[in-house]
Amino acid sequence: MIIFLCGPDSYRRRQKEKEYIGRYRQKYLTSANFDFSDSSDETFLKLREFSANYSIFEQFKMAILENIFEISEKEEKTFISFLKENLKNKDLTILISEEKKPSPKFKFLTGEPVVVHEFNSLEGSTLDFFIKKEAEKRNIKLAPGVIRFLSEIFKGDTWALVTELDKLALIENKNIDENKIKELVGYPQAQNQPKFFSQISDLLSGSLKQKTAVLEILLGTDDSAKIFNFLASFSGPFVKKFADYDAAVKSGKMDYEEALVDFALA
Repeated sequence: MIIFLCGPDSYRRRQKEKEYIGRYRQKYLTSANFDFSDSSDETFLKLREFSANYSIFEQFKMAILENIFEISEKEEKTFISFLKENLKNKDLTILISEEKKPSPKFKFLTGEPVVVHEFNSLEGSTLDFFIKKEAEKRNIKLAPGVIRFLSEIFKGDTWALVTELDKLALIENKNIDENKIKELVGYPQAQNQPKFFSQISDLLSGSLKQKTAVLEILLGTDDSAKIFNFLASFSGPFVKKFADYDAAVKSGKMDYEEALVDFALA
């Protein structure tokens, strides 16, 4: 079967991805990530090998795919055939997460039997509702003016917004009014938050070119430990990789900047 997650709201899309992966791993053990942004032909070969080889201990598998629209023109037709052949395969779950909507050649991903979830940018009342619900999850009580303030500052960047709510959840008094929020967040500082979190998102799911360019910018303006810790917090399927990096840093085998460069080039 195929599950297709798409849309520019990377936070909600990644949360749904984590939900599916977590649900799957409660029952089964075998899953693997395939990023087509670099060496897409080689990635496709690895995917085909993964989907074809089963042992007596693994009846079901999950393949997590990103940047599939960057598949080479040479392999595109074969890749599309591979996806279509597995539309109803109960032994292989293919989870695809993409920011952009598919081109006409991949239009079959938007209809049955594919399970489709769209994550468009939130605005207006839908964004206000999202802020309210996320605050409630953290036992934070926001005054109506605070919701409007956060909506204006983060402008639909749910990733940056949720991180700000996580910080608010750490304070003792969780009843936040208009004066308190401006004291805690700070208007000028908050205006720069969405750009930072957008760059963090690019580091996690961008192409090799995007990741190296963004990392160079971030390392020129932010502390490498801060960047690493934010990445680790939202690493999703890369959680083990970041745990290994963290152990290597703490043992003195590498520093945070070296770990970030290694991740960007991987």
